[in-house]
Amino acid sequence: MVTHALRVLEWDRVRGELSAHCESPLGQALAEGLLPSYDRGEVAARLAKTRDASKLFESELPGLRGLYDVGELVGLAAKGAVLEGSILAKVGQSIRTVDRARKAVLGFGGDIPGLRAEAEVIPDMGWLGAKLGECFDLDGEMLDAASPALALARAKIGKCLQRIQTKIEGFTSGPTRVYLSDTVVTQRNGRYVLPVKSEHRGKVKGIVHD
Repeated sequence: MVTHALRVLEWDRVRGELSAHCESPLGQALAEGLLPSYDRGEVAARLAKTRDASKLFESELPGLRGLYDVGELVGLAAKGAVLEGSILAKVGQSIRTVDRARKAVLGFGGDIPGLRAEAEVIPDMGWLGAKLGECFDLDGEMLDAASPALALARAKIGKCLQRIQTKIEGFTSGPTRVYLSDTVVTQRNGRYVLPVKSEHRGKVKGIVHD
């Protein structure tokens, strides 16, 4: 009977339309799994929250596009697992997204008791989201701001690479240029490789790669 009623109501179509307007994968999943309620209390509560949301939409609201389903992964971290940078970046984005939404609800001047009550129980984790944002870019790459030691190490690496580049340019544009068959420099096993002519292989210092 219930299945027939949902089919008559084109419930799957309704859920699909709702899901298409959701900004986050979490919202889409909730919309696609939504079922009608037959409990008067629950129906009343849902309608009240819908009225609250309608009032909120009349003002400028932050988007929810940066919200990801990271609950399971965070649970693993709580047990001691080490999360990759890409995951931590998503955690940070999700925290910042939730924090913006929480502040928008709590800062709203109108009467939205249902949504306000839910926002009040969300802990203030904005500081953690900001810290993760300082440490990882959106692709999960660790930023120099993650630690002074990392910034210093990367600066030293950058200087070393610059010296290497200057040395290579000396080979390809200096007196040794005549010993090379080409000025294109490649890498093999992490080493820079110069294309030295076979008849001049002993005139350029380095390891010979056949």
